[in-house]
Amino acid sequence: MQNVAVTISRKTFQRAQANARLLNKPVEEVINEVLERGLNTVSATTDLNQVPAEMANELSAMRQLSDETLFHLARSWFPHDKQKRMDKLFHKRSAGELDALGLATLEALVAEGGRHTLRRGEAMALLVARGYDKSEILPEAKKR
Repeated sequence: MQNVAVTISRKTFQRAQANARLLNKPVEEVINEVLERGLNTVSATTDLNQVPAEMANELSAMRQLSDETLFHLARSWFPHDKQKRMDKLFHKRSAGELDALGLATLEALVAEGGRHTLRRGEAMALLVARGYDKSEILPEAKKR
């Protein structure tokens, strides 16, 4: 172990203390565990070599976003009207009724949906790396 003096916000320290009490551990141990998990998560979020350069830049820049903005992204859904349109186009394609314009539209919607999913996943991973529990990020996850 290496002893290091680090300045953290009062709110962050209070959260660490509360977690330490719940886990019946020293606050230093909890902070160390969160740091280790966070450092592993940041390097293990999206493999930026596997996405287009413009998307990699966007995902990388997300590390600078506020918690509030990340919560908004993590809780966002692909717009219903676009999902409905995509479903109709998939159905047409399955029936062999999709023309070239429809196929181009479907491909664009699928790509947009994929980008949305990557943003949402990265936001969730970053929030976990910052110490939030998934039940805080997605309250509906508590029900499962």
